[in-house]
Amino acid sequence: MESSCCPCTCPRSCRWDRPGGAKLLKVPHGLTLDAVEKAYILGSLARLGNNKARTAEALGVSEKTLYNTLHRCAAEARDAAAQPVPAEAVARPPSVPQPP
Repeated sequence: MESSCCPCTCPRSCRWDRPGGAKLLKVPHGLTLDAVEKAYILGSLARLGNNKARTAEALGVSEKTLYNTLHRCAAEARDAAAQPVPAEAVARPPSVPQPP
């Protein structure tokens, strides 16, 4: 079974697979370590029912570290959403030929 690692800004190419019941995070080459860390943390959080205490324990970090990382991810997502879309990226309807 494949699914997106999280509903936010993680690369959609990351996914959690369950071969033989094990949960493995598959990530493509070329991602930054920051993107891999975010995908792993958010995927773990989702798998553990958004329970931050259990997620921090499972990841071997303090709850404070987990909260700081989640706040950083949220700030990055807000900054990315606030970026203006370049005019070239906006889809334009195809031009209709003018009648003669």
